[in-house]
Amino acid sequence: MKHFLKKVKSQFSGGVTHTFVNRVIHLISGPITLLLIPIFLSDVTQGFWFTFGSIAGLLAFADLGLTVVVEQFSAHEYAHLKLNKSKVYEGDPEHLQRLISLFRFVLRWTLIVAAIIFPIITVVGGVVLNLHESDSAWLVPWIIFIASRTLGFVISEILAFFHGTGQIGKVQTIIAISNVCMLIVKIILLVFRFNLFSLAIATALGVLAQLVFLFVFFNKPLRQLFSTKLTRSYKWFKSFVALMWKFALSALSGYLVFQIYTPLAFIAFDPVDAGRVGITLTLIMACLTFSMVWLSVANPKMNMAVSKGDWSKLERLAKKNTLLAIGTYLVGAGILLGGFAIFQSRIAILESFMPLTAVAILLAALSLQPFITGVAMFGRAHKQEPFFIVTLVTAAVSIGLTVLFVNILPIDFIFLGLLVAGVLNVPVYVIMYKKLKLKWRQHYMEHHFKKEQNMIFTRTKLDGVVEVELKSFGDNRGWFSETYNKEVFDKNGVVYNFVQDNHSYSATKGTVRALHLQNAPFAQAKLVRCVRGAIFDVAVDLRQDSPTYKQWVGVELSAENKKMLMIPRGFAHGFVTLCDDTEVMYKVDNHYNKESEVGIIFNDPDIGVEWGVEEPILSDKDKVAKVLAECNIAWDKSEVLAETLEDSGKQA
Repeated sequence: MKHFLKKVKSQFSGGVTHTFVNRVIHLISGPITLLLIPIFLSDVTQGFWFTFGSIAGLLAFADLGLTVVVEQFSAHEYAHLKLNKSKVYEGDPEHLQRLISLFRFVLRWTLIVAAIIFPIITVVGGVVLNLHESDSAWLVPWIIFIASRTLGFVISEILAFFHGTGQIGKVQTIIAISNVCMLIVKIILLVFRFNLFSLAIATALGVLAQLVFLFVFFNKPLRQLFSTKLTRSYKWFKSFVALMWKFALSALSGYLVFQIYTPLAFIAFDPVDAGRVGITLTLIMACLTFSMVWLSVANPKMNMAVSKGDWSKLERLAKKNTLLAIGTYLVGAGILLGGFAIFQSRIAILESFMPLTAVAILLAALSLQPFITGVAMFGRAHKQEPFFIVTLVTAAVSIGLTVLFVNILPIDFIFLGLLVAGVLNVPVYVIMYKKLKLKWRQHYMEHHFKKEQNMIFTRTKLDGVVEVELKSFGDNRGWFSETYNKEVFDKNGVVYNFVQDNHSYSATKGTVRALHLQNAPFAQAKLVRCVRGAIFDVAVDLRQDSPTYKQWVGVELSAENKKMLMIPRGFAHGFVTLCDDTEVMYKVDNHYNKESEVGIIFNDPDIGVEWGVEEPILSDKDKVAKVLAECNIAWDKSEVLAETLEDSGKQA
C-alpha cells in the first residue's frame, strides 16, 4: 500500500498538482457561471454572451500555432540549461544565448500580430453581432472584451515560453489567479445586472492580474532575458514559419471544428438555441480540458527528451500521459452523462442545456480527443507537424457532416458530424503513430548513435558532419578529458587517419576565418576543437552530387562545452570567434598544399552563412576571396571511396 501511494504521489509532481488545481478552479468556475447566466441574463443576452466567446476564437488566426511552436522551441533550448538558486538561467552558453534571442523574437512577433488582428476581429465581430436586432447593449462590452482578449493573447505567448522552460507550476498559478479574479468579478457583476459588461469587465481584470503576477513570479528571468547582451544574432523567422504554416492550418481546423457550433446555431436557428449549444459545449469542453492536464504537463518534457536524444523517455511519456488523459476524461464523462440522465428532467436550470441525446453524442465525440492529442504531441515534439493533412481532412468531413445534419435532422444531432469524423479518424492516427515510432526509432539510432563513456557522437543534418561531445572527469586538482581515441571513433563510423595537428590563435572577438578547403587530391577532413574561448564553427557541403549541396551547419565550440566538429572532405570550413583570445586546434587527414587551396568569400549570398557579426575582422586574403560561382571546386568522391576501402583492408 505504501509503495502504491508513493507511486500515485509521484504522478503529481513537476507541475501536475498546480495544473490540476488550476483545472479544478476552471471546472468550478465554469458551472458556477453557467448556473448564473440563465438566472441573471435573458435568453437573447445569453446568446450574445456565448457568441462573444466564439467570435473571439478568431484569435486562433493571431496565434496560428505560435503557442505550440514557442513552447517547443523554448523546451528544446532549455533542455541544455537549468534555473539556478538565484532564479536565472545558466548552462551551455550557446543554448542560453539562443533562449534569450528566442524570447525577444517571440515578444516582437506577438506584439506586431496583436496590433494587426485586434481591429480585424473587432469589426468582424461587430458585423456578426449586428445580424439580430436586440435591446442588449453589446457594442462597448464587445470592444472591452476583445481588447482584453488580445492583450491576453500576448501574455499567453510569454507564459508559453516559460511553460516550455519547465516553469509549469508558476505559469499555472498565474492562470489560476486570473481565473479566480474573473470568476469573482463575473459573479458580482452578474448579480448586479451588468449583463454583457459582466463578461467584458471580468475578462479585463483577469488579464490585468496575469500581467501583474507575470512580473511578480518571473522578475529575475525577465530581467535576464531583456538585459543580457547577445554575442551573435539568431534567425528564428524561417524556423518558425516552416512549422507555423502547418500549425496554422491545424489551429484553423480546430477553431472551425470546435467553435462553429454556437455561431451556426445562432445563424441557422436563433439566439436561444445558440445559448443552449454554447452552454453545453462549454461544460463538456471543461471536462476535456481537465483531462488534458497530463498531456499539458508532459509536453515540455517530451520536447526536452527529443532535444537530448532520449527517444525511449519520449515514448514512455507519450504512452503514460495519453492513457492518464483518456482515463480521466472517461471518468468525468461518465459522471456528466449520469447526472444529465437522472437530473435534467428534475432540475429546471438544466433545461438551459441541450437534451440528453446531444450531450451523449458530444461526450462520445470528445472522448477521442485525448488519444488524438497525445499522438499529435508525440509527433510535434520533433519540431514537425506530421498530422496537418489528416487534421484538415477531418475538419472538412466534420464541418460538412455538421452542416448536412443541421439541415436534415433536429438540433439535438448538431454534434453528430463531429462524432462520425472522429471515429473515422482514430484508425488513421493509430497507423500513423506506429509508422512514426518506427521512423523516429531508426532516426534515433542513426543520429544519436553509440555513446561511449568518454565521448558522445551526434550526426548533424549534413551527411558525414558529426558533433563530438567530450566527457571530463574532475577532482580537487582539476579535470582530465580524452580528446581523441581512434578505436572509439572507428566504432562510431568516424573513420579517418589523421596526419597533422594545427593550432590557431585569434586575438579579437569577431574574427572570421572562412571559407577554406583544399581541392582533390589534397582534400582534407578536419576534426576541430576550441581549447580557449569560443567559436561558431561552420561546415559547408560543396560535394556537387550531394543532396545537401551548398547547405551549411554551424555549431558553437568552446573550451567550456568541450565539443568538437568532424568535417569530412568535400566541405568548406570556417569559424567566427565569439570572444577575445581564442585558440583553435584541429586535426587533418591530409597535408597542406598551397596550390590546391581554395578560398570562398565568407558572406557568399549563394551559401548564406549566418555569422552573427556585422563588422568581421578578416585577413587580407579572405577579404579578396571569390564567391563560390567563380571558384573551381574539384571534389573527387572516388578518392574517399578508395581510401575508405584501403583503411578497411588495413583494419581487417
